[in-house]
Amino acid sequence: LFFNNTISIASAIFMAFEPFSLFWSSTVMSETPFLFLFMLSVYLLALSWKNQKWKYIILSAIFLGLAAWIRQIAFLFYPAIVVMTFIMLWRKIALVNIIKILVVFLFVFLAITAPWCIRNKIQFDSYVISNQTHLLYFFNVVPNFLALSTNLSVDQAEEYINNLAVTKAGVDNFNDIYLKDEYIPILKEINSSIIRAQPLIFLKFHLIKALPALTDSGWTNILNFWNIDLGDSSSINISNLLVQKDFQTLFSSLKNMPTFWVRIIGIIFWLLIDLIALIGVVLMIRNKKLLRIALAMLVIIGYFFITSSWAAMARLRLPLQPFLFIFVIYAIYYFIKSYENKRRYTN
Repeated sequence: LFFNNTISIASAIFMAFEPFSLFWSSTVMSETPFLFLFMLSVYLLALSWKNQKWKYIILSAIFLGLAAWIRQIAFLFYPAIVVMTFIMLWRKIALVNIIKILVVFLFVFLAITAPWCIRNKIQFDSYVISNQTHLLYFFNVVPNFLALSTNLSVDQAEEYINNLAVTKAGVDNFNDIYLKDEYIPILKEINSSIIRAQPLIFLKFHLIKALPALTDSGWTNILNFWNIDLGDSSSINISNLLVQKDFQTLFSSLKNMPTFWVRIIGIIFWLLIDLIALIGVVLMIRNKKLLRIALAMLVIIGYFFITSSWAAMARLRLPLQPFLFIFVIYAIYYFIKSYENKRRYTN
């Protein structure tokens, strides 16, 4: 972000050769083009903060719109753009100029994404680019949430919401509505009603379930790619065990599944990364010249951390990972420079 070339280059190298990033960049998955378009959009946005040139703002909005076509998580990123732009430009340029920048960005972004959203509203009564979120919540999030917040098992929770969907749809069995677009509003209604019934409990679980975004190494994906038998170790939901305080199953897995240690070692590695990054955050915030940059990067990290919840995994960390690594490298760079200055002073 233009404040130190050494830190920027070192962070980019770290990102390129971090095991999971290196592995995932060779796969045919949506994160690969999404990450390129998203990072390009942020880079151009940073250029617009620095130079206040319209071409950078327009190009940034275009690439974010294209990123939203690939993964709709970018569709909701505009509020983060607003917050970051105010952080970076407040009291540097007139308020009216900040508003102009944000309005132009929004107009261009919507010019890219609106046609498909309008089409979806006409056909499916929903402005979202994809119904994937409603489906994922119905099949994965809501059953898990019910299991964690009630005495139901996951299977019982699935049966309960399936029967509820059948009743609301007025059909004979769940297969009649399974993965059919016209019934998505019913699934959305069920999702909303269950979450609204216990919003604070859902928020607590939501934050806990987001933790793997900062701790999952993704190394088991690499082992699986090389056809190494992982047994049941990859299917164990560690965050669920922690929420349920089921430490017996956790310790039993460590004892009986050697490959489970790969996940634990990966978690320890990423906890160390997170700790160093946290130190970098504190150091950057203490530096008045870097305060705005630190806050802007924290907005990006916070956005993808929160939105990755319930499906949190290593690949969903990729959009925030470059900024996390900037904090890591800054902390290391700071202590190296401090050590060199101390030696120079003592000599």
